[in-house]
Amino acid sequence: YINPVAEALTGWRLENAMGRPVEEVFRSFHEETCEPLENPLTMSIRRIRPVKSVRPMLLIRRDGNELYVESTAAPIRDGAGKVTGGVLVFHDVSEARELNRRLSYHASHDLLTGLVNRREFESRLERALKSAKAHESSYALCHLDIDQFKIINDSCGHSAGDALLGQVGALLKSKIRWRDTLSRLGGDEFGILLESCSIDEAMRTAEMLRESVRNFRFSWEDRAFRLGASVGVVPITADNEDVASVLSAADSACTAAKEAGRNRVHSFAENDMELMRRRREMQWAARINMALEEGRFELHRMAIQPLQHADPGAHYELLLRMRDEAGRIITPNDFIAAAERYGITPAIDRWVIENAFRWLVSEADERKKLALCSIN
Repeated sequence: YINPVAEALTGWRLENAMGRPVEEVFRSFHEETCEPLENPLTMSIRRIRPVKSVRPMLLIRRDGNELYVESTAAPIRDGAGKVTGGVLVFHDVSEARELNRRLSYHASHDLLTGLVNRREFESRLERALKSAKAHESSYALCHLDIDQFKIINDSCGHSAGDALLGQVGALLKSKIRWRDTLSRLGGDEFGILLESCSIDEAMRTAEMLRESVRNFRFSWEDRAFRLGASVGVVPITADNEDVASVLSAADSACTAAKEAGRNRVHSFAENDMELMRRRREMQWAARINMALEEGRFELHRMAIQPLQHADPGAHYELLLRMRDEAGRIITPNDFIAAAERYGITPAIDRWVIENAFRWLVSEADERKKLALCSIN
């Protein structure tokens, strides 16, 4: 017996299905590999127990069209407990499956370029790191920045910038292997995870990608632009601590390529003193911003005394200090270089001036004695 709903789903009318094997009427396949599956009703009768599908299966209708279904099958027993047949219940989940597929795609892909987004990229990088630690395969990470992106974005508008990112993304995608992962990490930054790849092979791939971007011409309205790309390359090994450290190393190598003149490739090495200094500065930049937000900067006063003739009034210099996360005092020698490199000094300057004047306003007695106050 086939009810009207089953007739509509399978494309078989009851009179046409009578006497035919259930495998011919209900033809199911794996939803991803498309390999034939054992018929759930046959399986249920063989195992003498109910069987429920754990994931959607592909059903091929009589007319050859496809849909995705979920099913439950159970044996039918007579009064003596003997299996005399079975029942198969299934329903169409094609629409729900497509919705889930779209939601999953949008959650893991960048909408502008169609590439894997940063979240999904970090997830794949995590799996690669585990594989490298287990010595299963070798990997490398490339961090690529478009050198002239800001000029194009500012002079031609955001629409041009978006079009450029889409075209460069498609260009890079066409140059890598199917098993490698290309991601837009954010802005004009791209990440490439290279699987089964030595550091020498990764350097050749990075150079090929740099050259491809260099030879690319971006046209917008009546203008044409030549591009460049700075690429940082880092091997992924069992020695890497975590995903964050690998990404930081690749970003540092890319920054080194930029500062060396742009449009070049730089490989990260643990003993690279310049990269180690830059990574420390990046870490300091984050700590400085956090200290500003949490109010962990302080002004200290140092008296200035004349060596010969005594001048009337007090002379002193205000000195800036920062407290670390444990409350220890840090002198500017440790953090000013990083603040200058990452453009944080204007915010620090404003904090110093604002708090110096606030202190002077609140301390009337100090103002009366003050002759000269210098801010360092």
